[in-house]
Amino acid sequence: MISIDDHNKPSATRDETTPPPDPLSAEMYRKTADFYTKLIQTSPDAIFIYVDEKIVFANRSAIEILGAQHEHQVLGKAVFDFVPRESHERLRKGIWKIIHDRDAHLTTDDKIIRLDGTIIDIEISSSFFSYDGANGVLAFLRNSTKRKAAEARLRESENKYRTIFETTGTAMIFIENDTTISLINHESEKMCGLQKSDVEGKMSWTEFVADADLPRLLKAHELRRIDESTVPRNHEFRFHDRGGNFRNVYLTVSLIPETNQSVASLIDITDIRRAEGALAASEARYRLLAENARDIIIAYKLDGNITYINNAGCGVIGKSRDEILSMRVTDLIQSNKNHILHRALMGKKIDENRVYFNKAQITGSDGTTVQLETISNLIKVDNDSREVLVIARDITERKKLEREIINISERIRLQVGRDLHDDLSPHLIGIEALAEVLKIKLEDKSAPESYDAEKIKYLINEAITKTRRLIQGLCPVDIDSKGLTSALYNLSKRISSLYGIRCVFSCDNYTAIQDNILATSLYYIAQEATYNAVKHARARNIVITLYPDNDGNYTLKVEDDGIGIPLASSSSKGMGLQIMRYRAEIINSSFEIKKKKTGGTVVSCFIPDTYFKKDTGDNQ
Repeated sequence: MISIDDHNKPSATRDETTPPPDPLSAEMYRKTADFYTKLIQTSPDAIFIYVDEKIVFANRSAIEILGAQHEHQVLGKAVFDFVPRESHERLRKGIWKIIHDRDAHLTTDDKIIRLDGTIIDIEISSSFFSYDGANGVLAFLRNSTKRKAAEARLRESENKYRTIFETTGTAMIFIENDTTISLINHESEKMCGLQKSDVEGKMSWTEFVADADLPRLLKAHELRRIDESTVPRNHEFRFHDRGGNFRNVYLTVSLIPETNQSVASLIDITDIRRAEGALAASEARYRLLAENARDIIIAYKLDGNITYINNAGCGVIGKSRDEILSMRVTDLIQSNKNHILHRALMGKKIDENRVYFNKAQITGSDGTTVQLETISNLIKVDNDSREVLVIARDITERKKLEREIINISERIRLQVGRDLHDDLSPHLIGIEALAEVLKIKLEDKSAPESYDAEKIKYLINEAITKTRRLIQGLCPVDIDSKGLTSALYNLSKRISSLYGIRCVFSCDNYTAIQDNILATSLYYIAQEATYNAVKHARARNIVITLYPDNDGNYTLKVEDDGIGIPLASSSSKGMGLQIMRYRAEIINSSFEIKKKKTGGTVVSCFIPDTYFKKDTGDNQ
């Protein structure tokens, strides 16, 4: 047995009566003792020997583990000085057991107190040791603080992932190389309808896969263990539970590194597949309705790019679907005939909370102009992506009928005006002249009936004045003379005279309109706007203008400095605004009314250049 002498060197325990060894044996003994001394001092483990609870030996590692600089800070100290109080009783029992059972070997985890007061975890292995004939304890200590911390981290990580594994809303299983299921979580129990004890280590995942999908998944299982990179991680298959019910399941599986074990998550997508099927059927129905609808249906992005058009739209436009889908919506709309709508589209001024009712014009497949009535609103597609859905109805024929009705009424109105002007008015003037002659004759005879003749003449004169007013109302615009500009000029003068305000008219001196219906409608729009400005907006200044833009299109404007006109009202002025809009629609013009930033109102009516011609006559 090896012991330690007073100089911390190993020496053989020998009896005084033992004869001294021969020189050769002594040399071998010395070399052996030096070897063990070096081995003990260079050991990474801390080695202590304590006798009667006193430390009698400590190697370099032992000195370091206690945070000492020299061995005299440790040797001779009670072993309990370096052990926390809660460990004293356990240490005493260990020492007693080792002293009384020399074959005992104790290994345990404990703590020691370093000289600086810090406490560290140790792993200690103790056994009996004879020290110069005294019963002692040989203890090997190893700092286990890092191991304990690593174990704690490992336990924490294990607990965290086990908690995730057990509480996640996704079914998860661990699969062995032979397809046996070694571990399942709570969601897996619910999916398969079995308890853990029925599945873990007893069943194969192949027992839950539909026959049609099994060969494909088995092949992936085998190839994954040869080269995982060649096998997709995700699969969809039919899963059947304990009751024989089938579900659509989305599987994600991968190998656990450095093992042949794999972990798989299973998501029940049965409801999703049903919803997708219902959605596909619904989409097919609605697409069928859209494709067979008589109305034009168009969808386009906010940048104007067209994303959908139905068969009716392709037929009206006269282009293939692919050709139209490569276009922008502004390529279809005639900008010169849809001035306000075109400006709104180009400026992307579309409110998602509004439904837009508009009139639009496009060029049809035969080159003619097709007039449309549109309903537009913003729709959400693909999460946050937004598009404009437009349903347009061809109202070209309806507009023709409306215009024909207007033409008929205008012709009747003009005919009545001409009859009043050419027939009734001269007739009344003739009667007035005869009444004047009769009055003179009666006055010459000093007949009292001369007074009655004077009264008849006065009444006939009033009838002539009223007839002229009727003619002025029925035929406000005389295209055979100076036309619209003259009528607007007379309107401004009449407004100034009647209401005592400033009302002026300004125009291009060469402007003339061929269409009497258009000219009359524009006149009535201007008249309604000026009357509204005076009566409802209390304007003091009104300006009527008729000027072209760079493209030769004309805009009629009535601007005032009043308090503004409500854009919607149930009163008569609200009806006046509706009538103005309707008149603009009848003549295929764009109408707009808005408040000026500086106060007052601007009424605008945009007229395409096709209605105008250059006139060599002098206009007012």
